[in-house]
Amino acid sequence: MVTVGADFGEKASAARHLDLSLVSERVLVKQLQGLADGPVSVSGWVETVRDQKKVQFVILRDESGAVQLVNPATRPAEDGTEQDAAALALTDLISNLATGTFLTVTGELKHDERVKLGGVEIKIAALDIAAAALPETPIAADSGLDKRMDWRFLDLRQRRNNLVFRVQTTLEHAFRSYWIERDYIEVHSPKLMASASESNAELFEVPYFEEKTAYLAQSPQFFKQMAQVAGFGKIFEIAPAFRADPSFTSRHATEFTSVDAEISWIDSHEDVAAMQEELLQTAFQAVKDKVHVHDLHATILHLLGFDHTKLTFRHAGRDFRLTDVSGEVVTDILA
Repeated sequence: MVTVGADFGEKASAARHLDLSLVSERVLVKQLQGLADGPVSVSGWVETVRDQKKVQFVILRDESGAVQLVNPATRPAEDGTEQDAAALALTDLISNLATGTFLTVTGELKHDERVKLGGVEIKIAALDIAAAALPETPIAADSGLDKRMDWRFLDLRQRRNNLVFRVQTTLEHAFRSYWIERDYIEVHSPKLMASASESNAELFEVPYFEEKTAYLAQSPQFFKQMAQVAGFGKIFEIAPAFRADPSFTSRHATEFTSVDAEISWIDSHEDVAAMQEELLQTAFQAVKDKVHVHDLHATILHLLGFDHTKLTFRHAGRDFRLTDVSGEVVTDILA
């Protein structure tokens, strides 16, 4: 841990006019706009550094957004005049920050409508480096997929990739909320089975048991049906499924997240279709409410593998479909 800043000495602390004892906990970037001007502490990773002669700017990003940090640069005097040691050290440290470095900054929050990034900035008083990054990042924006997968944890810092997981979290939470509010029971079915659960799907064998081979579950279908006979009435499960089906494309179904539900006492398949309609509508509405519409649209296309098409809902009575069509019809569900 490297620490440089106003806590190096009384002189530096006075220069910053910041009582660090007033800062007690970390604040997320998204919360800054709702705070009054004053002492604040944020943590994240360095996205960019602009090291100018008289002032230094650092864009710090955390899991909720990005904020601009500012430091009045203190350089060695050309005439040899003695400069504040702590201020010199802080300036030098910022000059050498590498993209991706994780750090905590304590400073003075200031609202300023001239700041394009959220209308707030933080004047740095103290800087703690938790994990320094290498000077050169191993991947770039134009790196190929294979290289990005080798450095997936860095690739996921990109907002577009990170957003996939946020949408997934919101979708699953909405699914569960919909079902639980309607008295469904959540089950966790076994993923090691003694036989196939679907005869038309290939199996992954697990030669762990001495007397018999086990298989990774292709589907929770058997267990869903047993739950109905057990008198559960309505059940659901969100869990992985595994299929050793051969693929002749770059897309494989070897492992995927299966979203399943089963209900008793229905009149026809239309009762199941109605539940699925309401479920999807509820889930997409939850994503729309929590994620910016533009980002939602891009992420849905990314998840479904579309490049130049749009997603829309088509209703025809109870005949509910997801279709990919061209045009601006997508505003029907995303507006």
